[in-house]
Amino acid sequence: AGGYRGEANVATINADSTVTVSKVANPFYGVAYESDIAAACGDMMDMIIAYGVDYILQYAKSENKRCVINLSLGIAIGPHDGKSVLCQFFDECVKQENAIICLATGNSGDQKVALNKTFNADDKEMKTFISGFDTDFESGKAYARYGNTAIYSNDDKPFEIQAVMFNKSRGQIAGRYSFTISDETKGTGKYWISSSEYQQSTSDIIDRNFGKWFDGYIGIGWDIDPDSNRFYAIVDYMAINKTANKENNYEIGFIVTGKEGQRVDAFCDGNYSALSNAGVEGWDDGIYDGSLSDTSTGYKTLSVGSFNSASACAKLDGHLYSSSLSMPVGGISNFSSFGTLSDGRSMPDVCAPGSTIISSTNSYYVAANKWSESEFMASKKEADRENYWDAASGTSMAAPHVSGAIALWLEADPTLTIDDVKEIVSKTAIKDEYVLAADKAKAGAGKFDAYEGLKEVLRRTSGINGIEGNSDRLVVTAVGDRTFKAFLAGAEKLDAVVYDIAGRPVLHTSSTGDELTIDVSALSMGVYVFNVNGRYSLRVLVK
Repeated sequence: AGGYRGEANVATINADSTVTVSKVANPFYGVAYESDIAAACGDMMDMIIAYGVDYILQYAKSENKRCVINLSLGIAIGPHDGKSVLCQFFDECVKQENAIICLATGNSGDQKVALNKTFNADDKEMKTFISGFDTDFESGKAYARYGNTAIYSNDDKPFEIQAVMFNKSRGQIAGRYSFTISDETKGTGKYWISSSEYQQSTSDIIDRNFGKWFDGYIGIGWDIDPDSNRFYAIVDYMAINKTANKENNYEIGFIVTGKEGQRVDAFCDGNYSALSNAGVEGWDDGIYDGSLSDTSTGYKTLSVGSFNSASACAKLDGHLYSSSLSMPVGGISNFSSFGTLSDGRSMPDVCAPGSTIISSTNSYYVAANKWSESEFMASKKEADRENYWDAASGTSMAAPHVSGAIALWLEADPTLTIDDVKEIVSKTAIKDEYVLAADKAKAGAGKFDAYEGLKEVLRRTSGINGIEGNSDRLVVTAVGDRTFKAFLAGAEKLDAVVYDIAGRPVLHTSSTGDELTIDVSALSMGVYVFNVNGRYSLRVLVK
């Protein structure tokens, strides 16, 4: 919804990959730049998020306007079945207020943060290790894991859970940390710690064996998810390798034991850990499928992944900078989270431009970090403030693209429902070679096409109440330097006449259907009028 289109100091990439810095009309503005912006900020808690969404809905109602709500939450923990409290709340907002809610799926698509298994008579165990990362501490660099992993049953039936410490050189478990599943332990947990430094409760157990190889803790707890009615366990951990374990010979992990026919789904929060088989035969490796945010799995919301729309950007220092993301332009982004859910659905619904997207940047954040103007792609200095535009990548950049386009669709047809939107998105999405080569779940319906979607909206609204079309049904789009496409919703045939500025007809073309191509390569530069079917006209600049 960013709407500044005036003059700014802008870095532009030339055809020969050089950079020009000049004062020009700002090219970085929102898809729906005439939209009103309503926002609500607060802590990342379910209740606060719900309050924020409700505030926006009530504001839209008071203004008698439709609204599109864009959310980027990245909450990995949850049942991933559309039944968490926020998913149910979003779905209810859509049903009651006819809201359109778009959610970013997350940026963990290149991390093995998920795992699932359906047990059979011969295999009733899922066992995996928790991998970590190298990080710097005051004492030096060390390998560490930090976070938690939630493991869900497919219903309220329990499974057995134990954390383990594993010696890879010996190929055997060196420590087991078990927690009894019973009515008495429901909603509680148990921790094993390396030393008293990590003592939080008198029930915490100092485990000398664990403490020999790790600093930190490992804990287990269980409960019944009140929203999905699924049994789940949590493995909570912070395990920093000690010097004696600098080669990472000792791993930590967990083993789930269930019943034949039972399915379990594990979701790691993905911040500072992932799931791995650590190269040990017989252990389960983590998977990418399931890396999406739990909040994007609702039934009545639109989930958005990312494809690579750019690989470089120009900065005001006059240099061209390549993206740190080594991905081909046009391909589905490696980082784009996705998942095949336990109920058979897959997310995202669609992918949109999400790599090296240039957008407005918080000027207070710029000042706090003492960044210079040369580090940005564009700037605009005013008497009382400085404005900047910067590049970023992620599904958080892709979702607003879709949200903005849907806002335009609603301008064309305010009666659109989320079901209409999903159907149009799926029908008009681009399925090119990159989409076809990608994992089907990761690519969704394909690449979001705002223009084809708008045409489909207009087709559906033409002919309402006997009206076959009106002046706002004509859309003319440049598809090349000297080629245009004219689209008229509801038309069975198009007859186009191009007039010069003096009113003389200089070109005539026609075709069946609601769209035709107008080639003006034979015309001189200047302003022309495109008249379609003798009723609808638009002025066009031919360069």
